[in-house]
Amino acid sequence: EIEEKMRKSLVHVAEVFKEDESLDEKVEKNETVLELDLNKKKKKFRYVVIGIGIVLLVLCLFGGIRVTVQHYSYDYQMKTASAHYDAGEYEKVLKYAKRAVAIAPNSSDAKMLLANSFKKLNDLESAKGILEELIANDSSYFRAYKDLIEVYIQEEEYEKINALLMSCSDPSTVEQYQNYGA
Repeated sequence: EIEEKMRKSLVHVAEVFKEDESLDEKVEKNETVLELDLNKKKKKFRYVVIGIGIVLLVLCLFGGIRVTVQHYSYDYQMKTASAHYDAGEYEKVLKYAKRAVAIAPNSSDAKMLLANSFKKLNDLESAKGILEELIANDSSYFRAYKDLIEVYIQEEEYEKINALLMSCSDPSTVEQYQNYGA
């Protein structure tokens, strides 16, 4: 009987150990599943962060390109220069008008704005150079004739006014300044 009880106890202990082993196996399986889930979540999180980063980068690039294009366009330079001219900020006009001329070297409007700013700053030599260039490149740009004549009047260069009026094909300009001609 004692042997029988011992045998039953040993069988019982063996069964308990078997159950413990299966519990360990279950715990290991659960840990493995949890690790896999955690790794999947980490990967998913990384992809989300990378995706958001790419979207932000693209937005910044396109926004930067748009700003760059806007700020370095002829229209932007001219609008800004004109606004500064209207505000009497002639030094600032020079900055933007020069950029406009650099972007569009044949722009008579940008050159006129530049010349008028030089006149306002009493830099008559620079103004004359620009106005003479405008007339040389386009003899039908009568506004340049009038502005150059005004500079010549300030400098009392009446012979130059006369020569300029002789080359001007605009009757209203010639008539307006006929008292300065020969």
